[in-house]
Amino acid sequence: PDFPWDERPLPPPERQLPPSMRISKNDNNPTVVELVLQLKKWEVVAHEGKETFKITANIEMYWTDDRMIGFPTSVKPMPETIWRPRLTGCSGFNCGKAENYEMLPRWYGYDTSKEHRPSDGKMALTFPVNLHDGFDISADMERFRSFPFDSTRVDLSIVFFGMKRPEFDKDVRLSLRRPNNPAFVDKYESQFQHIDIDGAATHSNDY
Repeated sequence: PDFPWDERPLPPPERQLPPSMRISKNDNNPTVVELVLQLKKWEVVAHEGKETFKITANIEMYWTDDRMIGFPTSVKPMPETIWRPRLTGCSGFNCGKAENYEMLPRWYGYDTSKEHRPSDGKMALTFPVNLHDGFDISADMERFRSFPFDSTRVDLSIVFFGMKRPEFDKDVRLSLRRPNNPAFVDKYESQFQHIDIDGAATHSNDY
């Protein structure tokens, strides 16, 4: 059927939120979006008396769109207007095409080499984020109190809200509890994969 793809996919009654994720009696059968922050690299670059903090990462989002169940992926492309979370990064935090709503999600949860297999409704969107010009931490004099063991804190934020389609936490529920692969649970002793710093440990010097 030709759905109004730009509308939020409502979960079916049999897939209700667990009590631990219900935050209000006004919950509007929210669409759960699982988030994973995949840190690629962070560093502090010293140049001409300034220290600039830089970071490169990916953000992965996963959700289920039941309207996509059975969608013939081998003969029909992803609908251009398909719903995906709208987001806005804080000043200086670049989310690229995802922030401009120019990036389509992908089908997730099946072997893409089996092109004859219809979609199971699982969706994913992965997009790069970075501090485009970096963040000047030189003005943070408080961090020198414990010199040479100085540190600083940089708060970055992404708002999952768009003026063109206002959605609140009663409509879209963000989750940092995406189950981890059993093999990684044994390796990292974490049930969830909300933050992946494996790559960053290799590429970020001592930071």
